[in-house]
Amino acid sequence: MIGGLKLKSEALRDKQKQLIHRLFLHILEFMLVVSVFNIIGNVLYGFPKEINIKWIIFIGVILATYYFTKERLVMSWKFIFFAFAIFVMMPFSFIDSGGSVNNTIGYLFIIIICVSFFFWGWQRYFLVISTVIIFNLLLMIETNMPEVIKVYSDETQLLDRMVQISLLLILAFLFLKTFSDAYLKDKKRLDEIVHFDSLTGLHNRRSFDEIVGEMIKSMNPEHDFLVFIDIDHFKQINDSKGHHYGDLMIQSTAKLLDEIFGERDVVARWGGDEFAVLFHGEEKELIDKLNEIINVNKVALSCGYTQISNEISAEILLQRADKALYKSKEKGRNQWNKSSE
Repeated sequence: MIGGLKLKSEALRDKQKQLIHRLFLHILEFMLVVSVFNIIGNVLYGFPKEINIKWIIFIGVILATYYFTKERLVMSWKFIFFAFAIFVMMPFSFIDSGGSVNNTIGYLFIIIICVSFFFWGWQRYFLVISTVIIFNLLLMIETNMPEVIKVYSDETQLLDRMVQISLLLILAFLFLKTFSDAYLKDKKRLDEIVHFDSLTGLHNRRSFDEIVGEMIKSMNPEHDFLVFIDIDHFKQINDSKGHHYGDLMIQSTAKLLDEIFGERDVVARWGGDEFAVLFHGEEKELIDKLNEIINVNKVALSCGYTQISNEISAEILLQRADKALYKSKEKGRNQWNKSSE
């Protein structure tokens, strides 16, 4: 079981790396679209032609980065790309596009979000601090050397702002949506690792204990039962026929119990070849199900059950069900018994 959890954890880490890789490529693709839109917009709005030089260079950097990282996420190229955006694109865009009245601040937020997601350690702090320093330097230049900042008409700035802010909002939405969707998927996988058995897909012991504790508080004692079920002579079967056959037997037993007990009941792999069930219903119905279980010819099963009481702790209830199970084993196995306590 430990090996199964380890493999699931490794697979989860691999999927997280793949997600980061795909997300970075999507960022490059979208920035390529933004660059092309900016070139077209600059021409339509009457901006000077030389203002497009930075966007053409940026397109070249995007294509080079995409080429060298499309197969795998190369950290050095990723770092170069964001360093170029911070130290080259941001200053030129700020100065050429009208200073703080334009849309550079929006791009700063996108850069900070991306850096926080794609980097860690010294690279993350270096890029974030650099972004803050560069922006403050640009504000100082705008205040003390206003002649450096190019000035455009309010109408031109309005049109440019409408297009660029729309693009930035779409970019932020796509980035956060991808991250949110991935987070929910990963959280679901982690919940499965923590709460479900990797071999059978049933609740594991930890999850079952939590459910028992919660259900004792709210159950109707007259119609709730705790059941333990064990595969008879499992060790001998496992030793003689091999662990693979033993795993198949555990899986088939899990499937059988899942089919016999309804969706209202909770079936768990308690550990090894032992299973536990929280049954909600009449005792006669439970006995019918237990008889059905022990009459299956494929595998011999011993069962023990006890009635749940709100006045008894989960630990004592588990002990009672366990005693009833071993009473079945002492009496010859492949039968059920009820705890008399």
